[in-house]
Amino acid sequence: MRDTGEAGGAVSERELLDGAERAFLRAEYRVARPLLRRLRDEFGAPDAEADAVRSAVLRCALAARTGNWREAVRLCPATDDLNMAGPGVLHALAVSALRRLSDEERPADTGTAALAIVLWAHLLDEDDPGDFRGLLTRRRGAPVPDKDWDAARTHLLGRVTDLFDALDVRAGRDALGAWRTAWEAERLAPVVAAEAGPDDLIPLRHAARQLLRDGRRVELLAAYTRRHPDPAAWAGDAPAHRACAEPVAEAVAEHGRDRVRAGEWSEALADFGTAARLGRAPGATETAAVLHAAKNVGRGRAGLGYRPVTRIEGLELAHALLPQDASVATELDSARDALDLCRRARSVYVQARLGSRNGRGLLPAPVQEELRAAAEAVMDACRAMRSVALRSATERAEDLWKRLEPEVCTGLVTVAPAEQDSYSTTLRQEILTTHDALWEAVARGDQAAQDTQLVRLGHLAEQGRSQFADVRVPSTAASVLPSRR
Repeated sequence: MRDTGEAGGAVSERELLDGAERAFLRAEYRVARPLLRRLRDEFGAPDAEADAVRSAVLRCALAARTGNWREAVRLCPATDDLNMAGPGVLHALAVSALRRLSDEERPADTGTAALAIVLWAHLLDEDDPGDFRGLLTRRRGAPVPDKDWDAARTHLLGRVTDLFDALDVRAGRDALGAWRTAWEAERLAPVVAAEAGPDDLIPLRHAARQLLRDGRRVELLAAYTRRHPDPAAWAGDAPAHRACAEPVAEAVAEHGRDRVRAGEWSEALADFGTAARLGRAPGATETAAVLHAAKNVGRGRAGLGYRPVTRIEGLELAHALLPQDASVATELDSARDALDLCRRARSVYVQARLGSRNGRGLLPAPVQEELRAAAEAVMDACRAMRSVALRSATERAEDLWKRLEPEVCTGLVTVAPAEQDSYSTTLRQEILTTHDALWEAVARGDQAAQDTQLVRLGHLAEQGRSQFADVRVPSTAASVLPSRR
């Protein structure tokens, strides 16, 4: 009677539950179900919490046995209550869940995966709260030695991990949504609910933190970048990033430190900037890394490969990260000044070269020689990387150029492109003809002819504006011809 659940004799609630568990473990499912039904009909829901958990797990296992995994997931007790369940039934349910997930002919659903994760994390916990080791001892009739238990536990952990890894690859899940990540997180603390949602098994913040703990920072950043392709838009206070801001910022900062060690200064500073936008304040280690990157960004070895724009951009990032650091502010001001000097030097070098090479008929020979010498001085100082000498040579060349009449400057910047075939054929020929006429007027001392040709060059320069956009033609509207000065 007690084994079959037949009426006719008094039996306690606990005896019915024990009998149902024994029948289930002997695979006598036709006996276990009636016993559970009688338990419910005669006693209702168990009063004792432990009995309620045992009954729920047994019903869960029977539902799984018939393939009703939706019902099995619904019936599974909370993780914290599983230590009150019978270890034999719990183990049978866990094995069934893995077999269901391993069936390649049927798609693996999230609920079954969550159930398997919760059960196996409980059974293989190193503290053995479910008495799994005791179950094995009772089945083999002898204690399980520590060495054998550790080996068996490690083997099972690896098998479960491999299964979830394979399922993730098959489904194309990234590291943040991977079932393997949820499994490894659950082994540390209960984060998976048996009735999980249709997408991720655990909250993103737990997944991101777990990937950091496992040293899988590269996978975390790859998955997060796929979900949010523009790192420049990552911000800790944005709803889309708030959940993962802290672990992602930590991963980005660690990536920045790796780039500092690799000598990738600009990229490292960009990473530190991204971490700051996600809400991470640089600590002592990161501050030292930022300063090291700021010292070297935009600078090549042995003074070669200096990139002033790159240096300024990097120093601006460093200054934003460390606004109170005086050394970064000083370096930034110095870099900006150096860039301004380089631009001035480049511009005046071009102008002085124009004057020395194309000044025939426009400039006296001594002035042409002065401009040639000024251009060479600028180039020599630039090649020698002597900033003081470069500043002096640049200012000297700028002063020489400013002393030239506007008509002369117009003529110089008009003739040079014409000699390089930069205008249309007709306009080019007109400019060169006018230049030759100007030279002849200078040779014979005809000031009126010189003025005429200079005016004509000015008109031709205006025509050339639309044909050669790079030409910068000084305005001649308020200029005075040399003969009238």
